[in-house]
Amino acid sequence: MDRDIGLAVVDDDPLFLDYVSNLLALQGGMRVTCLESETALFDTLGTEPFDCILMDYDLGQNNGLSVAERVNAMLSNPTPIVMLDLKVTELVGAVRGAVDRHEAAQGARARTEALQERLEFNATTGLYDQRFMQARLADFTAPGAARRFAVIVIDIRELATVRAELGYMAGQRLSNAFAAELRG
Repeated sequence: MDRDIGLAVVDDDPLFLDYVSNLLALQGGMRVTCLESETALFDTLGTEPFDCILMDYDLGQNNGLSVAERVNAMLSNPTPIVMLDLKVTELVGAVRGAVDRHEAAQGARARTEALQERLEFNATTGLYDQRFMQARLADFTAPGAARRFAVIVIDIRELATVRAELGYMAGQRLSNAFAAELRG
């Protein structure tokens, strides 16, 4: 990780909160925000994004698990949460590991979305491929679909003849030139 981790530390014991936040700050690479209650956490979540939330399991009237459930329900992209561990090396490892796993998952989602988008296009022509167009047509004609639409079908006449007489590559160049005109 090339940047500091934004870390919210939540504990209702001010002495322990100070102790844990100082230990983490001494490790370097972390911007620590101390919060003395779940209320302070929820107030801060609306204004300050965190890479990870570290909280005590025992938060007075509530436990850390119930607070974690509320955080996960509140955020569309939930922040990793680590319950407090008394060994600082394990604690730092848990925080870094949680953030790394979260970022890896986000990267995997982005790569999957990019791949899905590329699958919708023909790699050679850059136009939507036949499967995508068939799926869209099925959406438009599905029962209850209230959309008006038109379909224009363009068939390059004699493409098979061009390929047979001039070769596959000539036919492909013709298809690509036609596709470029359509995209333009």
